[in-house]
Amino acid sequence: MKDAGYLYVNIDDTWESARDSESNIGTNSKFPDMKARSQDLRRV
Repeated sequence: MKDAGYLYVNIDDTWESARDSESNIGTNSKFPDMKARSQDLRRV
């Protein structure tokens, strides 16, 4: 993505789920593992 000119990736938390009582982003069927997703994005 960096090679394509992207400087930022914005993740709209709570767009399809909610945060829990400790403010952790909730998961859903499209993003079942937010930690893994963020690690994937860091490699791009």
